[in-house]
Amino acid sequence: MSEESLHQILGDIERSVRDFTGAEAALAKAEQRRDHTRQAVLEQVERMHAEVDTVHAPELIGVLRHLYWQQPGIHGRPLAEAAGLHLNDMLAAIGPAPSGIRCAHRGTEQLRTSRPVLEAAASSWRTKRSRIVSQAQVSARVRERFQR
Repeated sequence: MSEESLHQILGDIERSVRDFTGAEAALAKAEQRRDHTRQAVLEQVERMHAEVDTVHAPELIGVLRHLYWQQPGIHGRPLAEAAGLHLNDMLAAIGPAPSGIRCAHRGTEQLRTSRPVLEAAASSWRTKRSRIVSQAQVSARVRERFQR
């Protein structure tokens, strides 16, 4: 491999690492924004709970049903607590959601009764990883590290 070719490859790596680091920082910023807006939604649910006559008010249950089934980034337990409910009580109140999947034998639509757990675990891992990467200090440029 020629010296010129090696420098070209190292330059490409340096640019790619810089782009990757920028993308990771942007992702961390987006995740912070998501966390902030999630908290804002929960605070608004708390306000709604304070305004309605009962925790089983149709307006509150409708909001909880939508947030739980259509917004997987808003976690169930904090959502229930914001509405003044325990998670199981909220789940009983909002009921299952249509899945969009038809039973071949009966021809009826199957209902969703829970949200996937793995989705939350993967999201947590991505959040932790992006925070670590965004806070990492790069001590030298790639070329300087690999030059002899």
